[in-house]
Amino acid sequence: MASSTCASSRIPRHNHPHAWARAAASACVPRPRLTVSEWADTYRRIAPGTSPESGQWHTDRSPYLREIMDCLSDPAIEIVVGMIGSQLGKTEALLNMLGYFVDQDPSPILMVHPGAEVMQDFSKERIDPTFRASPTLRDKLETGKDGRGNSRKSGQTILHKAFPGGYLAMAGSNAPAGLASRPIRVVLCDEVDRFADSAGTEGDPVRLSIQRTSNFHNKKIVLFSTPTIDGIKNKIQEWHAKGDRRQYHVPCPLCGTMQVMVWEGLKYKNDDGERDFDHCYYLCPHCKGRIDERHKPTMLAAGEWIAQQPGGANGTGKIVSFGDLSALYSPWVKWRDLAEQWCDAHDSHDQLKLRVFINTKLGLPFTENDQSLAAKDLERHLENYDCEVPAGVMVLTAGVDLQADRIELEVVGWGPGRESWGIAYRVLMGDPANQAVWQQLDEHLSMIRETEDGRRLAVACTCVDSGYHANEVYAFCAPRRDRYVFASKGSKDGPGVPAIGKPTYNNRYRAALFMLGVHDLKGAVFSRLKEEHPGPSYCHFPRDQGETKRGYGAEYFKGLLSERLVIIPRAGRKIAVWRKPNEHVRNEPLDCRVYATAALEIRVPDPRALDELARRSNGGEAKKHGRQASSPAKPSSGPRMLSKGVKL
Repeated sequence: MASSTCASSRIPRHNHPHAWARAAASACVPRPRLTVSEWADTYRRIAPGTSPESGQWHTDRSPYLREIMDCLSDPAIEIVVGMIGSQLGKTEALLNMLGYFVDQDPSPILMVHPGAEVMQDFSKERIDPTFRASPTLRDKLETGKDGRGNSRKSGQTILHKAFPGGYLAMAGSNAPAGLASRPIRVVLCDEVDRFADSAGTEGDPVRLSIQRTSNFHNKKIVLFSTPTIDGIKNKIQEWHAKGDRRQYHVPCPLCGTMQVMVWEGLKYKNDDGERDFDHCYYLCPHCKGRIDERHKPTMLAAGEWIAQQPGGANGTGKIVSFGDLSALYSPWVKWRDLAEQWCDAHDSHDQLKLRVFINTKLGLPFTENDQSLAAKDLERHLENYDCEVPAGVMVLTAGVDLQADRIELEVVGWGPGRESWGIAYRVLMGDPANQAVWQQLDEHLSMIRETEDGRRLAVACTCVDSGYHANEVYAFCAPRRDRYVFASKGSKDGPGVPAIGKPTYNNRYRAALFMLGVHDLKGAVFSRLKEEHPGPSYCHFPRDQGETKRGYGAEYFKGLLSERLVIIPRAGRKIAVWRKPNEHVRNEPLDCRVYATAALEIRVPDPRALDELARRSNGGEAKKHGRQASSPAKPSSGPRMLSKGVKL
């Protein structure tokens, strides 16, 4: 029997010629053509800790994302635009798109976020976990080579990932080097309305990113963002208008009429006109029937995108755009929570709060009100305090501005609803290069002030402008970290920049430096100044009495109102900037109020904390126990969370 055995049977199985033939044939079999959503439903895994729902991805959970993602699988479409609200899954959709191209259609990919720091965090916290959790992506980076054929160790960094057949480059919108000199087929841009106005001196970062795709006939470009201010910093609005403007229509479960869900349709008041968040419902505008939230999954599943401008503005169909998708559609957001958030923003009379809600929850541009004020408008805000600190004050903060021959500071008191009281405005004469003026500043910031009802308050947080005499500012702030004295610097970008950025420590003193979105902070200040009735957001100012001079005279109010919001053209579009109509009027009082406002956002980011302090104060706990009940707790020696993940 042995003599009749085929010789090939003695060849090891993996070297058998038929085995090689089978392997070669298998390699030549084309991979099944999947859409992005089909790939995600089959292969995408959501890493634990990166999303409220981990495990296998299911597009059916948020069916409105299916068409948005699958447009990338259509060879006729080049640009996909999404002007939609937050908490709707657009970040997961971007990760699905990324995974699809890495696994199914390897290409050079560029992903852009507003800033390099944000992009680095996204790479570490979202992209890397996604690759590790998804089986078909898990080994891609292990076997990847960069464009020069180098091994994985030299091909992989936080902002550069090589994989077989392509690479992923990541960049911040303000980094021209990251957006240039690369041939790119796929561009994924997130939060484009928060992009820098220019990447260095190179111009619009969106345009620069798209230019990288010019060599590819099958280019794919994705532009996602929540909008910002109507008609001003409106990249996403402009791109949305170029597309076919699709809206997601869902059927009424009672009459079947297809409709776009709008905020005005959400009802949260009972028959007596009182707010009843536990019984929110949506009112169908056609049959006037009541739609309960339990109907949402069925409505979403039966929904469809309908173009309002078929073919797009130029009729080519190469640009598709999706909009008018609010958090009302989100499977992860309850209608009652939205209603509560809206009422909180509306009741606060805070334009910044309202804008954040309209931009992020409703996915709509915000129409900014005229911020102009005159000094006479603030005369009614002057009042006699008859005490060092009024009883309504729960927290004190300070803002400090430097000039060549002086330091100016303001101490501001804050109560529930961000109601504020000017406590003291001081001008300390002296060259900031000398220590004497800094000693005066420290004495003012170290003062303990007594409230009308007997509490003793220290300044809870201070922001010192470091745009001038930066080293002296760092040297002053670093040893006072435990007193929450921080260096700060205003961002030159416009609307949409976070009011409080994450602190950096790139200075010889290792002092914490906070970048501030001064555009929006100034908007918040002016919005509060326009509030006419004492209560939430109202600004109180003391009238000088006798020998007591707090610094709130005519020159202060001229400086506080020294700037106006104006619209100017830049790079072919309109942007809003704060400008001084009269260059001879000093704006230090406005800057100090902005820094004091930023200090509050750093130290007490949750407005409800002020309400709680007020309740404790009204209960008499401070007097009974002889402690500072309305002052924030003394900082601990370890790391502490200050504002939305900011760690010191």
